[in-house]
Amino acid sequence: MAQLIEAQNPIPIPFLLVDENDDETPMDVVDVGTIVIEHRKEGAGIFAPFTNTPVNITKGWYTVLPTVAEIDTLGNFLIDATAPGCDIWRDVWGIVKEIPGGGSTPVTQHYGGEDALAAKRKSDGSYIDGVRIIVYLKSDYDVYNFSDNFVQDRTVTRGDGSWSSPLMLASGNVYTFVYEGHMINTKTVEVTIS
Repeated sequence: MAQLIEAQNPIPIPFLLVDENDDETPMDVVDVGTIVIEHRKEGAGIFAPFTNTPVNITKGWYTVLPTVAEIDTLGNFLIDATAPGCDIWRDVWGIVKEIPGGGSTPVTQHYGGEDALAAKRKSDGSYIDGVRIIVYLKSDYDVYNFSDNFVQDRTVTRGDGSWSSPLMLASGNVYTFVYEGHMINTKTVEVTIS
């Protein structure tokens, strides 16, 4: 899965420049002005240069801080960086509305009542192990935004009914939980986090 950035909330993006002759020696470029770093937003036809100049961290590592306008479009955010004598660094980031799991409300299989969100067999009520639970904002799910960029959080069920980790969701939102796996027909559950 790609690294994620919240739309219109810039964070420094790291990249590594290495020697083009051996493809591994870190390159500390003396003049960061010689670095060519470009991005391509989802749906854009071409790459465009970043507005801000990269910053040299150390040992061939650099960062560039995108502007708010550069990360205002949800979806894939492609990055190419190079400098004279360096290989091209290519990376893919995802621009999302909110970082998955970024909420402060822990949600388990018991949210809303005992086993209210547990994955169980209809035939005998036993728990199903290995069911993937993928969570979307209901507003995204309703318009078929199913890519990783729209996933709010995810977990997997265990054979005892528990989840591998609680979901961390923001209160005040309505979510669609998608249950999928080899032992269950895909089903959805709408959950309001209060």
